[in-house]
Amino acid sequence: MEGLDILANNMDYQERSIYSHPPRLKELTTFFSGLLLWRKLPTSICASGLLLAQLRARGMAVEIGAEDLIISTKKALTMEPHTLATTSYISKFASFPVGCGAFDGLVQLLLQTLNENVNPDENMVNLDVLLGFWTHLDQSLHSILSESTSEREASFLDAPVAKTVHAQFSIQGVEALLNTTLCVEHHQPECCVHLLTLDGLPILDALLCLLHTSLYRHLPDRKQEDDFEATKAKRLPAAVMLACQLLCLPFAMELEEDNLNKVLIFLRNGDLTDLLVQLCVQQPTVHDLELPVGLLFRLVLSDPAFVTQFLTSVTIRNAGPSLRGLITSAHLSSAILNDLISLLGHIIRTSPQAVDIVGHLLNGTEAPPASTCHRSVDKSPDIRNDLSEHTTSGDHLLVTLLRHPSAEVRARCCSLIGNFLCHPEVQPRWLLEQEPLFEMLMMRLADREPVVRHAASLACGNFAFHGLGVTAAALSSAVPYIARLLQDKHVCTRCNAAAALGNLAVVAEAMVGDELSAALRNSCALRCLLLSACEDGHISVQEATLIALRTMSKRLPALCQDMVRNGAVHKLSVLQDNLTAQHHGKNPSEAPSVVAVAAHCSKLIGTLQQASIRKQWTDGVIAD
Repeated sequence: MEGLDILANNMDYQERSIYSHPPRLKELTTFFSGLLLWRKLPTSICASGLLLAQLRARGMAVEIGAEDLIISTKKALTMEPHTLATTSYISKFASFPVGCGAFDGLVQLLLQTLNENVNPDENMVNLDVLLGFWTHLDQSLHSILSESTSEREASFLDAPVAKTVHAQFSIQGVEALLNTTLCVEHHQPECCVHLLTLDGLPILDALLCLLHTSLYRHLPDRKQEDDFEATKAKRLPAAVMLACQLLCLPFAMELEEDNLNKVLIFLRNGDLTDLLVQLCVQQPTVHDLELPVGLLFRLVLSDPAFVTQFLTSVTIRNAGPSLRGLITSAHLSSAILNDLISLLGHIIRTSPQAVDIVGHLLNGTEAPPASTCHRSVDKSPDIRNDLSEHTTSGDHLLVTLLRHPSAEVRARCCSLIGNFLCHPEVQPRWLLEQEPLFEMLMMRLADREPVVRHAASLACGNFAFHGLGVTAAALSSAVPYIARLLQDKHVCTRCNAAAALGNLAVVAEAMVGDELSAALRNSCALRCLLLSACEDGHISVQEATLIALRTMSKRLPALCQDMVRNGAVHKLSVLQDNLTAQHHGKNPSEAPSVVAVAAHCSKLIGTLQQASIRKQWTDGVIAD
């Protein structure tokens, strides 16, 4: 063992040193392979595994079968984690090179073996070995975190500190274990499901630890000696991104409900939402945020408790300015921006308390003070409030997003605006009074992309429903745009347009003056609604248009008279006869929809006939 200690300590990992004694490399490889298979001491297995992994990575043939590697690895994992982590114990048997962890080599050998086989069988994917690695890593990380609790909020770009714990894994070893687990998930997903849901959830616990940026300053790193800050900027995102990728797996797999609930409870208790918010505001670049933001989005979609955690974290850490800086960054990809906008939109839709918080975020104003003590978070200087090239100075952030070149971004921004107005008890006056924003939203009704028109029509419906904060002139200008959407190719867009016109009739009744009412009468809206009700081939569109016509006939008597003059009663009577015929020929599943449309049609005919009788009586009285 003494010779192994000397060789391990003095081995240069640069490629030039590996090739400095080529005649003896094969002999050394055979010796270390035999030592790994000797299996007498766990430390000798770890040390020889480390050397073999380096030789194999540089092209040397290491002839060790998968089963032999698994058996030797199991022997190395028999040592208790707390014992292996003790520096004094390790030094008695083997001293590993600076920047290396005890299990680095074995994990790298296992990963190399998996990568060399297209379809690894069960012998190559041993769950006990993987679980053993993760258990050791979990305990090692908790030991490191307990030693550095006072520095938990420190940035990973700070200067290195003295290591008080001998880590079992270096940063490179952690990445190898993460990649090994992902490789297992790719080839045998059912095994990965089993691992993720084991009692105690050691893998999830270790993954949460890996999102603590402070611990990377305590993990060995073979590359930190050359340029600490440059190396950290490259290496840390890899480990964090891989951890986020694994944390996304429970949402991508078909887990049983009990297992999924167990995972969600564990992640919620582990403050995963807060850790992800920290990553979003501390990340030195915006290029690697797709996985953290995507994971954050999946969390808030899965459980309302994560929505509450997100709002609390954003408020306590004053993360609004940093998140706004991310949204407005010219370097942010459309994929990340889409997830961020959808995240905010979902939070607003599910929580009325979020309207003010997200409103302050978008407006760039100070958020309400948190009820708990403030904990400062370092802000990265690289996340700036840079607007994209398509931004006009002085524009509101939402106006800028509505101009974005990506159709998906424009559509999600429209949905975000619509969600702001779905809580009657919380009215964002700043949004309703933004006429430039409303005008830009109207322009999106004529967007060339169907997905944008659909989202804009829904947002306009909400705007119209809560439109008392918007001027009559602005709402009137929207009527022709909305009416055109009744001829859109997409069914949902036509339904949204009909609902928006019905909402505008409600607003017109409550407004002082008849500008909006005149716009509804003078435009083609009434004719288009009646045409869609009678001739649209989709029952859902017919129902939406009939509801809108009923709303108009009740709220605005002048429009009711216009319908009577345009022969609406006759046209609707024909429609009702057709619906009655359809009801007998429809499938039982479609029959309720036909009955509902027929009922709306009958009630509208009754309203119009009563209006016609009143008109005739009034005309007769005037004539007398």
